[in-house]
Amino acid sequence: MSVIVYGPQGCGKSANAEVITDHFGLSSWIDNWTPGMPMPQNALLLTQAYGIPGALHYFDVMREIDRERMREVAALLYRLAELIAPDAVPGCDGLSMETQKRLSRSLFAGVDRPEPRGDEG
Repeated sequence: MSVIVYGPQGCGKSANAEVITDHFGLSSWIDNWTPGMPMPQNALLLTQAYGIPGALHYFDVMREIDRERMREVAALLYRLAELIAPDAVPGCDGLSMETQKRLSRSLFAGVDRPEPRGDEG
């Protein structure tokens, strides 16, 4: 499957090509694609051409990516609130220490933690 994204010149298609490619789970992207050019499989095709059946507008795609990011941020903030004040977050009261540790590990998985300063132990 390939995905065609269209938008005016200078709108940010090329600048956000990797983000859009990742969003759709594609393996590559082609800039300045035009109808009549080959359509490789599993590729994002960026174009200025309007009216291509099935093509997605750049601004609609970026709006969906932003919504997805906001959902991810909200979920992380909710997890953080659970860790900081479990009794203040609905459904978190009574979590065992082990469960809280697991939540903490999953929340910070892959995140580089800063080294403690001398005055922090």
